[in-house]
Amino acid sequence: YSFNFNVHAYVPLEDYKIYNYVFIGYDASGNKYFKTLQDDLRVYNLYGGNNQGGTTITTNLTMTSGLIDVIYGGGNKAITTTTNVNIQNALVNEAIYGGGNEASVTTVNLNLDKVTVGNDETEGSVYGGGNKADILDTVTAKVLNNTTIKGNLYAGGNLGAINGTVNLSVSDSFITNSIYGGGNKASVGNSTSDVVTTLKITNTSSEDIYGGGRSA
Repeated sequence: YSFNFNVHAYVPLEDYKIYNYVFIGYDASGNKYFKTLQDDLRVYNLYGGNNQGGTTITTNLTMTSGLIDVIYGGGNKAITTTTNVNIQNALVNEAIYGGGNEASVTTVNLNLDKVTVGNDETEGSVYGGGNKADILDTVTAKVLNNTTIKGNLYAGGNLGAINGTVNLSVSDSFITNSIYGGGNKASVGNSTSDVVTTLKITNTSSEDIYGGGRSA
């Protein structure tokens, strides 16, 4: 197969650069085709959902390599019902969010396997929830198999509440700062919930572990 495609942008060509591309598609028989320009993909902001409008029912975001600045399981100012985020062998410079950016998600499923978040110049963070956005039901997050977070790990969100429960499992990993069962300046649970946070941490290095949130 060969493809011809056009890039439409509001800036001159000299003001941006395409580091890589990915094509994923299916033929009439259902065979899947996957092609990248190089082995690794370089992305600044990666969203599982829509951009500033509409609703995505389910996002399935799976990565097995690449260099990304920020990952959102949900959309950018666009609602998502369920996010399924599976990241393996990737380098993330700044942050991973199971939810969206300024847009709610109902249910989050987040799995990190051999992922590095942060670098020598930038502190990295992982959030089970969203950024300035609520999770309406539950967050289930797993961090395992030599994942390194050069910063903090939050089961909850950043400036966005979890209205239901969170379940965080961490095993065989390295967290340079702290693990929080809650969010960063964000609540978890509601007044009718008895148990809102479940943490399971095994064979993991962390400076501190808190059952609740940070400044929340």
